[in-house]
Amino acid sequence: MKLQARPAKLELVSDRRLTALATYRFVLSERHGKKDGGIVDVAECNWNGQRFEAVSRNGVTMALARQLAAAGAPDGRWEAYGRGGDLRLFGRSMHRLAGRTIKESDAGQFRFARYEELPLPVSGDAPDGELDVSGSLMPEAA
Repeated sequence: MKLQARPAKLELVSDRRLTALATYRFVLSERHGKKDGGIVDVAECNWNGQRFEAVSRNGVTMALARQLAAAGAPDGRWEAYGRGGDLRLFGRSMHRLAGRTIKESDAGQFRFARYEELPLPVSGDAPDGELDVSGSLMPEAA
């Protein structure tokens, strides 16, 4: 998947066939972990009267897209904005974004990869290094 740095111009395909696809607005931010002080990325989006939030070290927009797709959100354009309202990332297909992730090698290099669901832990215990990711990033409704 190729990420674009700036928005492209929209084109009307046909006067007779105008399809209105949804555009999903993701709000991005960072939070500090409770125990280790590490920083994680957070993304939020409202769809169908519900608030969705994803937390990840790598690929937070992709994790949020997976949540939306699993909840039945139709495919559409997506835009990721920083807290100041600046456009950071965007794409044409939220469902395609949901099928991707970022993997990190042992040497610390990052690459895009196909998303694969990881098996659940057998013990069911939460890891000791849980992060405190409470609180909303979405602006209050006026």
